[in-house]
Amino acid sequence: MGRPLLALVAISLVSSSCTIRPTGDGGIAVAPMQDTPVNIKALVTQPEAPTPEPSPVPAAAAGQCSPATIAYGEWLAARITGQKEGSRVNVRPQPSTSVHIGSYGLVGESIAVMGEAIRPDCSKWYHVQFPTSGYQGWVFGDFVSIQK
Repeated sequence: MGRPLLALVAISLVSSSCTIRPTGDGGIAVAPMQDTPVNIKALVTQPEAPTPEPSPVPAAAAGQCSPATIAYGEWLAARITGQKEGSRVNVRPQPSTSVHIGSYGLVGESIAVMGEAIRPDCSKWYHVQFPTSGYQGWVFGDFVSIQK
């Protein structure tokens, strides 16, 4: 900020006998008025590079989410949730969307929640078991509603 301010002070000292206009490329042009000689020494300065604003740091990168897997001592009764009753919700063998889909559950179906996993991206997954089939897998947290 100091450099541009100094340049403005120098410009104001010569502006009474000169015409000053921007050049369009970040510089300025100084022309004497009515053939008045003007001595200008190093008037044009390089602007300081702007300091970039820090970009928001995702919570995971800031260390607010530590990956963890927790097995519950007591299983919790829950349901698969979604917008449309009976629609499919993916169940995966690991708590990640990069893992193939092992099976699916239906919205409204009862499940037992055996544990949870918090991923580095702060997403929550539930380790579930289907009472009828006994199938176990992981369901993304947004699709599980634990019964209270």
